[in-house]
Amino acid sequence: KSKEWRNGVLSVILKNQNKCEEKYKKTHIHKWTILDGDVDTLWIESLNTVMDDNKVLTLVSNDRIPLTPSMRLLFEVSNLKNASPATVSRGGVLFINETDIGWNPFVNSWLDRSQPYMKATEDSLSIQYPPINEVAKAVFFRCFQSYI
Repeated sequence: KSKEWRNGVLSVILKNQNKCEEKYKKTHIHKWTILDGDVDTLWIESLNTVMDDNKVLTLVSNDRIPLTPSMRLLFEVSNLKNASPATVSRGGVLFINETDIGWNPFVNSWLDRSQPYMKATEDSLSIQYPPINEVAKAVFFRCFQSYI
């Protein structure tokens, strides 16, 4: 009601990444901002300066937030019907058809990542869980597939 400028979610995240504040550290190799949803012509045009060679977000308040080399933007969209050619040309487009991929890669990736690191510590003893063998994977996949 005061008509005073307030930063939105994206500008706060990008400022924190730029200044290495809150959870963002200088030691982070990449700082990802993932935007999931349809491209809206009203706001995507404001991001064109971020996606071009300037790599600077200019806000209505005239604040300028430069992207550092470690900052990354990822747009996950279902289609690009509202995106202008200028917007599409500034970003890389990767089309992934969900019928071609399915759920198997997600489960395989999760199993591969989580299995070697499952450890428990009790009374200063470190217990390494046995690896999931191919039979256990097959049973897991059959159970998972029956519920999808």
